[in-house]
Amino acid sequence: NQVQAAMKIGQIIESKKTKTPPSVSKAPKPINPVKANAPAARDPSQMSDDEWYAARRKQAK
Repeated sequence: NQVQAAMKIGQIIESKKTKTPPSVSKAPKPINPVKANAPAARDPSQMSDDEWYAARRKQAK
């Protein structure tokens, strides 16, 4: 029957129109980056003269 065939085709078309929701990722949350709180101390012999003088003035305060 043509009417039944048209109904069946309509049902197939409608079922393909409904979209499935995107799948949720199972990956873990990203990690927090490491943060440094303490300043790094430099060796005075490796500093330039200007850097050494600035560090020395900072220590004197």
